[in-house]
Amino acid sequence: MKQELKLLSQREIAERLGVSKGTLSKWLSKNNVSEETRKGNKKLYQETIIQQYQNAHKSNNEATSNGFSTIDFLQKELQRKQAEIDELKQDGKQKDATIADLANKLAKLADQAQQLNLTDKDDNKLQRLTDNQLQKQDGAVNSPVEPTSHHWWQKLFK
Repeated sequence: MKQELKLLSQREIAERLGVSKGTLSKWLSKNNVSEETRKGNKKLYQETIIQQYQNAHKSNNEATSNGFSTIDFLQKELQRKQAEIDELKQDGKQKDATIADLANKLAKLADQAQQLNLTDKDDNKLQRLTDNQLQKQDGAVNSPVEPTSHHWWQKLFK
């Protein structure tokens, strides 16, 4: 017994597939599928067209799922950028530690310089005092007394 092939219009096939009639029409012309017969203005196709359409789109869906996806690309790019951010944070922490260490060394050097400056001043004062004392002792014995200059008003009221 021979099984009868059922003929369907484009609208009926599109409804079964869950696509628009325009989408189905584009697929039919792209794949050079011709109608089985015409009934008035309706093009009638064999029911096997449904299976062919599903098989064609099944392979396309697999290709896009295995292929390059924008979401996958963006997720990988986000992970790469996050790793770069973490690396920059680590570098920043290392540089902050170096700066803090150098600041401590600078503070110590400044403190030492201030201490040296104070000791130099104290030594200079001590040297001047001893020089002055020696000059007074030498001046009383060897040098004549120098006249001190007075202001004009001191001369008046003397």
